[in-house]
Amino acid sequence: MINATTNMILNDIQIGTNPEGVAYNPTNKEIYVTGWGGNFVSVINGTTNSVIKRIAVGTLPFNLAYDSVHDRMYVADSGSNDVSVIDCKTNTVIGTPTEVGDFPLGVAFDAFDKNVYVTNSRSNTVSAISTLDRGKLDVSASAQQNTTTHGNMPLRSIILSVSDDEDSQPVTGLGSLNIKVNSEKVPAGAAPVEVQSIAPGGLPGFYRIELAPIASAAWLSGEYVFSISVTNEEARGQTISNMFVR
Repeated sequence: MINATTNMILNDIQIGTNPEGVAYNPTNKEIYVTGWGGNFVSVINGTTNSVIKRIAVGTLPFNLAYDSVHDRMYVADSGSNDVSVIDCKTNTVIGTPTEVGDFPLGVAFDAFDKNVYVTNSRSNTVSAISTLDRGKLDVSASAQQNTTTHGNMPLRSIILSVSDDEDSQPVTGLGSLNIKVNSEKVPAGAAPVEVQSIAPGGLPGFYRIELAPIASAAWLSGEYVFSISVTNEEARGQTISNMFVR
C-alpha cells in the first residue's frame, strides 16, 4: 500500500503466492488481487487494509478488470484459458467460466459497448465477451380489434414486439419454434384459437402472428385473451393480449 501523495510505502498486505493483477471497486471500496500461484482472488477491505476473503477461480489467474455497469470482476485465468466472473455484491463466482484463447493475460472492460476484452498471448488473439444478461426478453403485443360481423374473416392478427431486457435491442430471427400462443379465454361457445403462421414484421424485432379458430370454426362475438411466451436460447419473455370481435 503506497501513499499517493508522498509515494511512500505505508504497509505490506500479505495475500499469498504470486500476486499479479490488482483492481479497485469504487462501489464497495474493496481491492481485488489475483493470486497466480494459488488459483484465487484476494479481497482487501479498503478501510482496514486487511484481506477479508479469498475467492477460488480458474487456474493461474493473472489479471482482472472491474465491470462498473454490473458491479463485477472479470478474471483472466491464464492456465485454464477462460474468464471467471465475480459478483462483487456477494464476492462469489457466478456462472460458468467463459472459454477464450490460449493463455489469457490482459483483460479490460468497455463501459460503452459493455464488452470485456481479453488478450490471449499464445494464440495471438483478442476475445470479446458480452457482459449483458440474456436471461430476459421484453415482450409486448397488440391484437386486431374487429368491428364487423363475426365469422367473416378466417384469420386475425397479433403484432408482437420482442427486445432484449437489458440493452433494449430488437430480437430478430424468431419463428414458430420460439413463439407460443395459447387461448386463455374465448367467448361462450367459441373454439380455442391456433396459430396459422408467424412472420417477421416490417421493423426489426416485430412479428405478425396469424390466428384462426381450430377445426375451421367461426369467430364468435366477444373477447379473446391470449397468453404468449417467447424463447431465444436461454432468454425468456411473456405477455398477454386481448382481441375483441363484434
